[in-house]
Amino acid sequence: MSEIPDLLRPAVNQILVADDLIGRYVAAARSLSHAIEPEDVVARANEYYPHIWDSLAQARDMLAVQGRDMTDFDAIRAAAGGDEHSGGLIDREDPEVDIAASVLRLGLVMTQASTYSLNTRGVAIAARGLEALRAALPEVDWDTLAREQEQAGRMLGGSPVKWIVLGLVLLALIVLVYYLRCGGR
Repeated sequence: MSEIPDLLRPAVNQILVADDLIGRYVAAARSLSHAIEPEDVVARANEYYPHIWDSLAQARDMLAVQGRDMTDFDAIRAAAGGDEHSGGLIDREDPEVDIAASVLRLGLVMTQASTYSLNTRGVAIAARGLEALRAALPEVDWDTLAREQEQAGRMLGGSPVKWIVLGLVLLALIVLVYYLRCGGR
């Protein structure tokens, strides 16, 4: 693993968390236009958004305590204009009810679709803030760290079901060992 001084590891971890959340938010935003359940996508994006900014703020505070220059990050956060607290959903537009009434009078079936606008501006600003925090840590080899994380992710696999099954198997083994050691009492 890349050599990261222990003093910097918590801030680096928060930066990595923010980076992951930005990636998840962007993936959710891209999937919104063809999502079967757009409300679920919007809910996930709304969940990610404040955590992105929380992780960035925590990393910033940790680095500032160590005397790192946070001027660039602070300017970027100021440019957000409070956007970091607004949430992931900007707007929801629902079709007019009058159209539905007209369609029903004609005996036709109408499907109702809502249009959502996600806060891509806020996420773009967060991504700039992320880069400013990375720039404040020139001793960290971010490219190598990203490769190592990607490799570790491939080794672990991405399926949550696999990890749930593995957890249940381990739990069963623990119960079995306990049962055998205690003699079934």
